[in-house]
Amino acid sequence: MAAINGRPVVEPRTGCPGRGVTTEDPCWSDPTERLLLQAVDQLHDTSTVDNTTWSALSTSFGPEELLDIVLLAGWYHAISYAANATQVDLEPWAARFATYI
Repeated sequence: MAAINGRPVVEPRTGCPGRGVTTEDPCWSDPTERLLLQAVDQLHDTSTVDNTTWSALSTSFGPEELLDIVLLAGWYHAISYAANATQVDLEPWAARFATYI
């Protein structure tokens, strides 16, 4: 079993690799899931969502939901920063995402 910093790693979802997941991976069969993944990747990489992605999102989500997507992605980022910087212990029962090198 793979490990990160001595902690076991568990595959989060059958068919999806851990790092390097893209919207083209077969585990993302739902178009809305692919679109959300694309938007979150853009937010993570550039802190924005391009007009093409935003327009596509707006066909499936209303203004309040679009704001929720951005804020939720940002909130998870903030929690990640705080938990990693303060070296919060991982929950022993929680699944770990796989890492591929």
